[in-house]
Amino acid sequence: MRFLMSLLLVGLAVPAFADDRALIIANQHYRSATNIAAADTAMGARAALEATGFRVVTGADLAAADQRSALAQMLANRAGIERLVILLTGHFVKSERASWFLGVDAARPNLATVGGAGLSLDTVLEIAAAAPGGAVVLLGTEARQIVLGAGLQPGIGPLDIPQG
Repeated sequence: MRFLMSLLLVGLAVPAFADDRALIIANQHYRSATNIAAADTAMGARAALEATGFRVVTGADLAAADQRSALAQMLANRAGIERLVILLTGHFVKSERASWFLGVDAARPNLATVGGAGLSLDTVLEIAAAAPGGAVVLLGTEARQIVLGAGLQPGIGPLDIPQG
């Protein structure tokens, strides 16, 4: 009986401490840029992640503020995250030192305004580091036209990947 009770307590404790989370944002239709072809296919990962026990936050064609809200929702009560998947598809821009994932509402961002136009990949990677050895960050983009202001170029620059 004591053995069965111990097994029951361990079985109940694991879900309370283990927490696998995922964030999928698929930005395909941009207001001031060329659309990203088939970015929405990233949403197909949701069912597979949920089937393996992940709590998944998703969003399609999100403005920058909505992207931040989705990231915050995924991050809420992050104690105990063991596995973390972040999948972002859409337009990315870079400066000499940083990269950002743009919201669909981005309109000619420049180096001074890009922080409000999307998610900093440095921040995304720092969040992923909360699950050392258990995090995957997937970034999907393609060469598409986007009008950018001073200090930015299309694409993803070199990333400083945190330990873990």
